[in-house]
Formats: sequence, structure tokens, C-alpha cells
Amino acid sequence: MELLLEKDPGCVARGVPGPHDPCRNPVCPGNHPFQAIPPRRDLARALSRLRHGDSMRVAPYLPAETLVYQSEMVSDPARCVNDFLHRYVIALTARRRAGRVTGRQAFEEGHAKPSSTGRYGRSRPDSRPKENSISTIVTRPKEFWMRIVFSRKGFDSVYGRVPSPIFPGDRMCFLPIPSPNERIKYSDVSCEGQNLGKIVESLPQRRVCKESSVHLDPDLDHDAYPREAGWRGIFGQTGAAQSHLKNRGVTQEDIFLFFGWYKRVDVIGGRISYVAEAPDLHVLFGWMQIGSIHRVDSLQPSALRWARYHSHLDPDRAPNPLNTVYVARTELALPGMRGTVPGAGLFRTFRSNLCLTAPNARGRSEWRLPKWFYPPCRERALSYHADMRRWRRGTNSVYLKTVGRGQEFVLDCDSYPPALDWLKELLGGQ
Repeated sequence: MELLLEKDPGCVARGVPGPHDPCRNPVCPGNHPFQAIPPRRDLARALSRLRHGDSMRVAPYLPAETLVYQSEMVSDPARCVNDFLHRYVIALTARRRAGRVTGRQAFEEGHAKPSSTGRYGRSRPDSRPKENSISTIVTRPKEFWMRIVFSRKGFDSVYGRVPSPIFPGDRMCFLPIPSPNERIKYSDVSCEGQNLGKIVESLPQRRVCKESSVHLDPDLDHDAYPREAGWRGIFGQTGAAQSHLKNRGVTQEDIFLFFGWYKRVDVIGGRISYVAEAPDLHVLFGWMQIGSIHRVDSLQPSALRWARYHSHLDPDRAPNPLNTVYVARTELALPGMRGTVPGAGLFRTFRSNLCLTAPNARGRSEWRLPKWFYPPCRERALSYHADMRRWRRGTNSVYLKTVGRGQEFVLDCDSYPPALDWLKELLGGQ
């Protein structure tokens, strides 16, 4: 969707009073060459034009900074408008739930539509914006309706206590965490044709051995373990992390990007040693696009028989209503993506665009991301990272100080249309 936006004929920058009050948003300098936040009547007019497929000319009803992710057209003042529109939707939803606005009022303000009987009923809450809602103005194209989940997995400072290795030649090896009472051992798993049990026993300061039980999750590599017919990538989650995924509306077609703690190693005499001067890094090591989601306690005994080795499907596991498994699509499905890419897999080779940690960072939790990651407003930030003090703009990037706790960070791509091209570049070159 492309909007042809025009400057306000009475813009402050030209010294002519505009038709509306100045912007009062603290993030806006107040002197940008586009009109300030529009009153409700102008917002409604703009929405009407958008819905009815007019020439998409919404000026002078909306500031030109409304589509903050048309990044080449906008500058920093854009954030004031994006923030306003999101807050407007949130406030209107709250008023509807509290009964302070009628169904007809909501429809006139662009939030609800009449039912087939002509009555303006209450709109059912939905984490995904409807096509005729106000948030359509600030959402992605309809064909890209997706969430990205940055999922922290593998050895960390508590489980394993050493980084997963980046071998000479940039080959990466994902080390899943140890876990007691699992049926699978490290010696049962392979990584790049090598026995994972031998790899963990070669690590310095190791806390596990080849006979230690391993929590093989996420399980993304077909060749890592003996498979039954019909195998697909699979990932299990429970507890607070699963509650977070559910509350954020993660569903089919959304994409997990798994990251972990990595460091370069040397191999001398069959022993692995970490390169002393090499930095500790957060690195993306795998992906999975969700094909189906299953509550384990509701599964029939005959369902997912090929996945019964997985710890989240262990029949001896105590019942848990939050115990959930995510099964990958057979093939990745992204709009406009050429070629065939598996629905789940591992990045075998380290490359710069897989590294999340910023160059010369003080710790691996300081990330450098593409500039479009900067949140348009705190409500649309990467989950757990709504504190704008964690974000800092650079010349061509943004920097983020990530939280120390939390496994799943969810990004709603409706506010970040460049995410599609970023994903295609990331996954197309795997």
C-alpha cells in the first residue's frame, strides 16, 4: 500500500499558521513541514478514502509522517503520528470495553463494522488489526501478516555454562541444554556428521559428558537423530514463555528465529579451546515457520506419532495445560520468495547478518539491528523491550540493550514492513 502524501499548505516550516493545533507529542520537535496530529473528523475522512480505494490521496487529512516505515520518505517527527494512531486505537478499544462508546460511534470512528442485520454490535477483540480498522493505516501490506519470534535457546550461563562453538571455517554447532530424565543422550545426537557427545566432552570447563541427557529442543535438523517417516522440525514450550507466546497471538505462519550464545574456537589435538580474544556473541542459529500448533494434553494418542521421541510429548510427563508443541511447515512460505527453503532448519555457517551482538559491544546482550527495527512507539516495540531507553539510533543501524531474562521476544511485523525483505535475505541465503 502506497500513500501519496502532501505537505500541509499551512505548515509551520513555511511560517504560515496551519489549520490544526501544534503537535503536543514530546517526541516531536513541533516544527516539521507537515501538519500536526489531525482532529477526529479529518482522521475519519482519511480512513474513508483509504477504505474506498480512492487515489490514496489522504492529504491534508493526515501528516505525511503517518507511515513511519516508508523510511525513505520520513524523518524522526514521524514517530509522533505513529504513536498517536496506535494510542488512538488502544484508547478506543478500552472505551468500547468499558461501555463508554457505542457500537455506532465505534463504526463511525473506524473501529467496528455493522453486522449482517444492520446492527452495530461489539467487535470481538483480536490481536490482529482488521482491514477496516484505524490501525490499517499503520500496518503492513495485507499479504504479509506475520510475527517474528526471537527465541533464546541452547547453552547459557546456567545450563551448560559455556558457549556453543564456531569452528574454524565458520562452521557452527548448536549445543542444546542438558536436562535430567530425558530419553536422548548427547551421544545419540550428531552435528555436521560428528557425534555431539564427543564434542561436548572436548569442551573446556564442561559441565556435561556424552552420556548426559539432552533436551533436544528446538529440533530442526533432520540428520541430527534417527527419524520416522513424516518428520518435520518441532519445538516445544511451556510455562511463562508459552503464556507470553499465546498472549502475543503467535500462530500459524509466524516465524521463530532461534539465537544462542556462541564463541569462536580452535581445535588442537582433538581438543576444543575457546579463542581468548574472540568476543561472546548472540548469533541466530536456526529458524522455523509454524505449520501447526498442538496442546499436548489435548492430543490423541495417534497424533504426531513421528514426534513421540520429543520430550514435550513424553507420556510420563506430568499433565500441563500450557505444554505446547509447534510443528514446522514443510516449506517456507514468504511472499515473493524464490526457490524452495525448508520450513525449519539450522544455519550451518556463521555470517555477519546472523550475528546480533554489536561490534565492540561490552557484552553479547548489546545488539545491532537494521535501522527499521527502531520502534514506532513503545506499544509496538519488540516484546519485553518497550522501555525506549534500551534503544539507540545509529547512522544505518539501531542498537538495543536486550533484557537478561526471557526466552521469547515477539515482533509484530505489521508495524515493520521492511521485515519481509530482511527475512527473505536472511533465509534465502542460508
